[in-house]
Amino acid sequence: MSEPARPPGTDLMQFAAVGLQLALTVALFTYLGYKLDEWLSTGPWLLITMAFVGVTGGMISVIRRVNSWSAAAKRRDGETPDEP
Repeated sequence: MSEPARPPGTDLMQFAAVGLQLALTVALFTYLGYKLDEWLSTGPWLLITMAFVGVTGGMISVIRRVNSWSAAAKRRDGETPDEP
């Protein structure tokens, strides 16, 4: 049984959502680090740390989502997805 046709631009919207999620994650963690530095008077250290945490978490999320899209595309094309 084949999947129903998807509307045009669906893939593009998914990629845009991933990019927006990454940007917002980094911005949120950076802001959190800034406010913690302001509150604790620790200089830029928590800002830098939280920015790295945001980038790392955002990239992990992007990689997981791309892997799931890849596996779904392989299933859709009749290939067997790679086992993790």
